[in-house]
Amino acid sequence: MTSLEKIKLAIRPLIYAVLFLITAILRIRNFYQMPTYAQLNDTAGYLMNAAEPLFSLKFWAGIRPFTIPLFYKIFTNLNTATVVQLAISLICWGLLALCFARITRTVWLKPVSFGIVLLFSLSTDIILWERYILSDSLSISLFALLTACLIWLTAEWHLTRAVLLGVVLFFFAFTRESNAWLVMMIALICIGTGVIFKHNRRYLALGFIFLAIFYLSNLTTSIGKRWAAPFFNTFAERILTDYNKLKFFEKNGMPITPEVLSLARQHGVNNNDVFFYAPELQEFRDWYYANAKSAYMRFLLDDFGRRIEEAVEGSPYMVASYTQIYWPKGFSPILDGWLAQVVYQKDYPWLLIIYTTLLVGLTIPVMLYEKQSNWIVPVFLILLSYPHAFIIYHGDTNELSRHAVIMGIQYRLGGWLVILAVLDYVLQCFAVPLHRIISNPKNAAWALTVLGLGLLLFPVITDLVWGHKLVIGRTQLIGMIFGAFLLLCGLLIFYRKKQAGRKPPANNKQEL
Repeated sequence: MTSLEKIKLAIRPLIYAVLFLITAILRIRNFYQMPTYAQLNDTAGYLMNAAEPLFSLKFWAGIRPFTIPLFYKIFTNLNTATVVQLAISLICWGLLALCFARITRTVWLKPVSFGIVLLFSLSTDIILWERYILSDSLSISLFALLTACLIWLTAEWHLTRAVLLGVVLFFFAFTRESNAWLVMMIALICIGTGVIFKHNRRYLALGFIFLAIFYLSNLTTSIGKRWAAPFFNTFAERILTDYNKLKFFEKNGMPITPEVLSLARQHGVNNNDVFFYAPELQEFRDWYYANAKSAYMRFLLDDFGRRIEEAVEGSPYMVASYTQIYWPKGFSPILDGWLAQVVYQKDYPWLLIIYTTLLVGLTIPVMLYEKQSNWIVPVFLILLSYPHAFIIYHGDTNELSRHAVIMGIQYRLGGWLVILAVLDYVLQCFAVPLHRIISNPKNAAWALTVLGLGLLLFPVITDLVWGHKLVIGRTQLIGMIFGAFLLLCGLLIFYRKKQAGRKPPANNKQEL
């Protein structure tokens, strides 16, 4: 190997190291601007759970999922614990950047992808929680590591990678209640993959293992009655304040008394003593612990369409995740101004939702047709964000913006990874001589279809976002007509190509 070849091999790892070092310096500097650890109302619950004996049921199935109490049991000095949280975050996001850069095929785009993922990790909603004694920092870090493991495994199956994914999923599921539901969704996707594709039967076994993790999380939630306090928040704010919803629960045996009705709009954080210990609410508590959880599940399914509408109405608030109220003493964002809005858009949540949905909608057919396995994880990050948002919205009304942060990170990260994956695919296409691309009917069909659909839908989307009424002007109408024409041309080329690919019927007539 010549010296020049050695330099070429060393330059990419060197770029990765420099980018990671810059990221680490920025985050460490930002971290030490905050003088000490910070707390919220939930902090006491984690520390109480961490104080329980390690081999007791109260520790493993207590008032909090065990991952965070276990962490604070190991790192009893809380300032040291926050330093470890920062280190874990840096490692997890670095591994995610590395895994995604490895599956990127265009040589010069590899360090760009690595840098963009690290730049994303500097967003305020990610770095904000390092000094907090809460579940947020570790939950976000484990989510980044989980994404890295999924990318690594889908790139090439290996038992070691599957085991590592299972370990990360296990601790991720026991970090926060809503995380377990995300694990359940991943389990169902693995099971579906194993059932549909015969050559991927191993994903079937993996899916059932993940489903067992979800079941174990749900079991410990029931044993520790962790669902009771979050549901009380939802119950007080959304059920007791709505007559129709209240009638549903009355039919399911809930006692309706003046004392129960007085709980309306009473947040659990300030009224836990009343809710859990007031003698006049004993009859209600008996019903609540025995039947409220199952009744609430039936309530969500009874008018499922309306529950989805409620979650959609609340989605801009969740996606925007107004976290400035949580800035601890001394905190200042690393990314600010226009750069922060480009990397982690928050000012226009509806616009972000619409365009990300359009992006994934256009990407899926290309992914399936071109069999781009590298796109699977980014696409499913976006797709799973929608049910994830539904679960968070209906799970707890208390501190909804904080609880929805991880969903917002998942949504935006998926969008960035999809953009980078599609860009990589386009660059790989243009690595082929231009005349071969133009002469290929399939490429022309895809280009016309995607461009036509974009032109057709763009005026509708912009009018829905910026105006209450759908007003289409002359210019927009011309664009839509032209888009429809391009879309029709693309579909026609697909049809002709399919027809040309069919074998002509055999001629059974005998020659005379």
